[in-house]
Amino acid sequence: MVPWLEAFSQAYQSRNTAEQALADIGVISQLQGEASLALKLVERTDGDGAYGLKVYHRGKPIPLSDRVPMLENFGFRVIDERTYTIEPKDQDKVFIHDMVLDGIRGKVESFALRAPLVEDAILAVWQTDAESDALNQLVLQGGLPWHDVAILRALVRYLKQVGVTWSRAYLAQVLNLHPEVAQSLVTLFHAQLEAGFGGNRERS
Repeated sequence: MVPWLEAFSQAYQSRNTAEQALADIGVISQLQGEASLALKLVERTDGDGAYGLKVYHRGKPIPLSDRVPMLENFGFRVIDERTYTIEPKDQDKVFIHDMVLDGIRGKVESFALRAPLVEDAILAVWQTDAESDALNQLVLQGGLPWHDVAILRALVRYLKQVGVTWSRAYLAQVLNLHPEVAQSLVTLFHAQLEAGFGGNRERS
C-alpha cells in the first residue's frame, strides 16, 4: 500500500470511504500497458441521480465536453460531476471522473446484468470500435451488446440505401421506443445468418 498512502487528495477523502478507495485502487491497478481507460457503472440508492459512473483515465483528464455527448447517446443525462487527481508514488497520475447520471427514460430492469454491457460499449466507442449515436441507448434499454447494436446500425443504413424515406434519426428513435423490436430483429439476424446459431431457427 506504500504507493497509495498519499495518493488521494483531501477532496477525494472528504467524499469517499476507505472501502471506496480500495475499490478504486483495484480498478486503477488494472490500467497497465495500453489500457488507459476503465469504467465502473453502479446503481445509486440515495441522493440525486439513478446511476453513478466513475471514469478512470491514466495520464490526463478527459474533458467534460468529450464525455457528455457520448453518454447522452447511451441514454444518460449528466446531473453532477467531480474530478479527482490520484497520484500514486512513482506512477502516472490517474484522473477519476465521478459522475452522477439519470436515465432519460427512467430506471431500467435487470440493471446489474446490463451495466457490464454499457461499460463495454462505452469502452468500444472510446476505442473507436463502435460509433457514438442514439442507437447506443439500446445497450441500456434493450440489454444488447454493442456489436448487436452495430448490426441494427447497418440495417438502418441499408434501409436508407434501398429508398426508405424515414431519416436515420427517426428510425433510431423508433427502435429506442420499442427495444423489444430491436431485440427481435437481432435474434432474427443471428438465426438466419449466424452459422453457429444454437437456437431454433424456425421459431426465431
